[in-house]
Amino acid sequence: FLDIGQGDATLIQTPAGQYILIDGGQFPARLQEQLSDQLPFWQRSLDLVVATHADADHVGGLPGVVERYDVAYLLTNGEPAGRAGPFATLMQQTEEHKIPLLLAQVGQKIWLDDALFLEILHPGTTRSDDRNNN
Repeated sequence: FLDIGQGDATLIQTPAGQYILIDGGQFPARLQEQLSDQLPFWQRSLDLVVATHADADHVGGLPGVVERYDVAYLLTNGEPAGRAGPFATLMQQTEEHKIPLLLAQVGQKIWLDDALFLEILHPGTTRSDDRNNN
């Protein structure tokens, strides 16, 4: 769990050496500092970046990650990007960098290697704008 100030950011390293970043907090510089502290200096790729929802305290740091690291996949909850803000920037960068976009669905399994997967527990088919943190 990264100390990024306001918001959430979690970095996972799998036993096979893959890196998954879940959310990025609100402050890009703070996220970059924490990633630099946690990742080997030569590590310039992330296997999966997850944007749980579009609130700035969860995705504010992610546009900087897309600029600095090679991101293999971006997983979102499927909400529209909107016209402004860090989530809109992230979605624009995802398109520009040709990062494959995955839309989370309940029950979906994302295999990380032969024995390890992430299973999506939420969101279901109904999304509510006022329940982003649930």
